[in-house]
Amino acid sequence: MVDVFTIAFAVFILFAVAKWNRPVRPITAFFLALLTGAWIWANLRTSGWQEVLNEGTPEGLDPVTKAMFWRGWPLAPVMLCLIHGNRLRPIGLEGLALVFDWLVLLLVLSLARFVWDRCSHRRAADPRPVKYWNV
Repeated sequence: MVDVFTIAFAVFILFAVAKWNRPVRPITAFFLALLTGAWIWANLRTSGWQEVLNEGTPEGLDPVTKAMFWRGWPLAPVMLCLIHGNRLRPIGLEGLALVFDWLVLLLVLSLARFVWDRCSHRRAADPRPVKYWNV
């Protein structure tokens, strides 16, 4: 269920960035969708932290953070836990890792749309005719 929530929120951010200010070109939308897909894959894959630390998920976490505890990019909730006596101790900021991940997605998509629109806008605004063949 948390995986569906993560995917739905990523798609919501994608549509928010695509519809913000003015409609987006189809090629830009495709590029943004590829970036969103890569972000979803990076967040939902198993990172391997659980095997390295050989530890279980701590108690007292909310259901979303508990399900995403070992996963996440660029910051997993496990990275915000204190290690005390070779045990993971939650400090209450683990849920902020997921918010940070969503903000990273929003920033990356916004920046990518800005750059892509600027590059394609210059090319479309060039008044010189495009020659594809030397005739």
